[in-house]
Amino acid sequence: MLTKQSATVGVGLAGILEGSNIKLIPKAGTLVGELTSAVTKNPLFGGVCSSEEDLVDRLMLSSSGTTSSSNGTQFYVPADHDAICDNYIQELASICSAHTSYARAVVNAEVTKYKEAVNLAISEYRHPEPEDLFNVTYSKLPDYYRFGALYDLITSSSNKQDNTKSMRPDVLNFTGVNREEFDLVNYLQTGDIEIDSVISAVVSGYGKEVVNDWALTATELSQDDKMAFIDAALIRYMFYTALMEKNDLPTNCSLVTLKTNCRNNADYYMRELQNAIDSVNAMTKSGFLFNSNPGRGFSFLDETPISLDINEEVFETLAEKGYTIQAIFGYLSTVNSKYTVTANELPEASTCIDEWTKVRTLYAIKLHRQKDSLVKRVLAVEFDKALASVADEEEVKFNKTDSRFAQETRDLGYAYIDSIETSVDINIDEIALDLMAKIRFRYTNAYILLKEMSDIMKMDEKITPMEAALYSNVKYVTDFLLEQCDTSL
Repeated sequence: MLTKQSATVGVGLAGILEGSNIKLIPKAGTLVGELTSAVTKNPLFGGVCSSEEDLVDRLMLSSSGTTSSSNGTQFYVPADHDAICDNYIQELASICSAHTSYARAVVNAEVTKYKEAVNLAISEYRHPEPEDLFNVTYSKLPDYYRFGALYDLITSSSNKQDNTKSMRPDVLNFTGVNREEFDLVNYLQTGDIEIDSVISAVVSGYGKEVVNDWALTATELSQDDKMAFIDAALIRYMFYTALMEKNDLPTNCSLVTLKTNCRNNADYYMRELQNAIDSVNAMTKSGFLFNSNPGRGFSFLDETPISLDINEEVFETLAEKGYTIQAIFGYLSTVNSKYTVTANELPEASTCIDEWTKVRTLYAIKLHRQKDSLVKRVLAVEFDKALASVADEEEVKFNKTDSRFAQETRDLGYAYIDSIETSVDINIDEIALDLMAKIRFRYTNAYILLKEMSDIMKMDEKITPMEAALYSNVKYVTDFLLEQCDTSL
């Protein structure tokens, strides 16, 4: 039933449209057409209106039913407009309620799930910083190799080594030793508290499995890590010295052979230990700073990590002159950089740092481009996952009604993702709404309702989702009715 308030608002709107030379002409066969016809065909609506108030009154008379009585009982006889309007209001209310419920309970749930999956995937991906492309280690000869009981042992042993022998170690078979139960720290105990504490620290630092391998295998020691080489040589010297005295491990050789081999090996590894220590001390004295591996300069176009072993003592001296680790990175970024460097070969600290700043800027541009590509890749992957687990309400559409629907949806989604402009900030909320509501659920009105709700809530943070849903439905109904009219200018 038409109320006077509704009629007044409608007449006012008509006046505004007339002032703008706009006419809305109801389409034949539509709801608006039937409602208009129900009023205009009523004789009470005829004649010239003198004012807006007069038009409102005529609308009310023409759309309202009459009161009749029968056997002393009064009853209301609805006009055609009443019957059409009341029936359709109920139907339209049911439709809006169903659309809103589906949009919020099903579609918006999928939008939220997709958005959260995309944000999680992006947040878990970490682009490497340019500094991450360097595996930096700092090497410094421990003090116990320079003074104290162990130092005295090493320097005193130098007078006992016969350099004409033991050009390579003898191989002993220790396969009979149970490595899980073998207690190397206890086995190497000398009774000297200082030396024993060093052995314990070395074993603890590298781990039992690594140090047991040093002692019980004949594998050649790598000199890539000079400090590890020195510690391994120490362990092998101490091990063969202890074995020569104890003779208590299964080796499948005679006692004489065992003692001879142990003496040769102890001599060999002591010499290796002494030479390595002398080499480190000489490099430090000469100002040797680092080795890089592989032997090349840094380029952000090649993300192969560079291992950088830095002489800590020399670097500490350079730090007092303003050199930072970034300065070293900057030096390696220059065309003429060397890969084995002494302190006096470096350019000024400020020059090196400036070079690294330039590299970081260029690298940041590269990362930005990579991130754009990453976001699109994540959007596509998560879109595929979403389509692989359709909601119960979608089963018929995806699997029974039209076998092409899933592929068509996927194609539309990919095309949308490809069209995303990455030169501007990407709004995941809007993208999720478009992909899920507008494309995946395109056979519903969910996108219209949810998009309008989103826009309304952006206007005022105090608006609740329930209020936004109400306003969204009002606009939805308004648009629905306007589509039933032709516009004439």
